[in-house]
Amino acid sequence: MIVDPKKDWMGRGLAKKRFGKRPGTVDAPVLVTGFDKTLRCQIIQPVAWDKRMDAMAAAIMKEGNTIIYFDEVSQLANANAIPLRMKILFTQGRSLNVGAWSGSQRPVMIPEDVKSQAEVWFIFRLTKKKDREVVEGYVPVEETPDLVTKSLPYRYFWFYEDSMSKPVLIAPLKLGGKSV
Repeated sequence: MIVDPKKDWMGRGLAKKRFGKRPGTVDAPVLVTGFDKTLRCQIIQPVAWDKRMDAMAAAIMKEGNTIIYFDEVSQLANANAIPLRMKILFTQGRSLNVGAWSGSQRPVMIPEDVKSQAEVWFIFRLTKKKDREVVEGYVPVEETPDLVTKSLPYRYFWFYEDSMSKPVLIAPLKLGGKSV
C-alpha cells in the first residue's frame, strides 16, 4: 500500500504515467479509495488523515502481512500529533507482519512514534542543521560525524539499520558515465 498525499508518485505533467491495473506493481499501482487485500500493489492519495485513512489502517492491521509506505508522512501527521490508527501501524504493526515505512525531507517534522520505531534509516541530503541533529538522536554518529555536520552531495545517502555499529555512506552508481 502506497500512501501518496503529494499525488506525484506517478509523476507530474506530461511525464505522468497512468495508474496500473490489477494486480498492480510499484511502478504502476492501482488507484484505490481504501485497502483492497486482493491487490498486489495499490495507492491511495489522501490530502489529510481522515475517516477513510482510519478505515484503511484498521483493514491493514486486520489483514496483516502488508507493507505500507507513507510518502511525505509529515502531511498526514506532524512532530507533535499523530492519528491513533497511524500510531498503531507503527508501534504494533510488526506483531502482525505489517511493515510501516515513511519518507520525508524534514526529519524534524516526523512524529516521535514513527522515528522511535525505525529499524532502518536511509538518510539523504539534509540541508538544515536541525534535521541532521534530529537524526543524531536515532543513528549513532560517533564514528561518522559528517552525518550531522555536513550536507551530502546529490544522490549520496547514509544507510543504517539497528544491527549495524555505524551508518555506511553510499555513493551513486556510475552507469554509462552518469550517476544514478
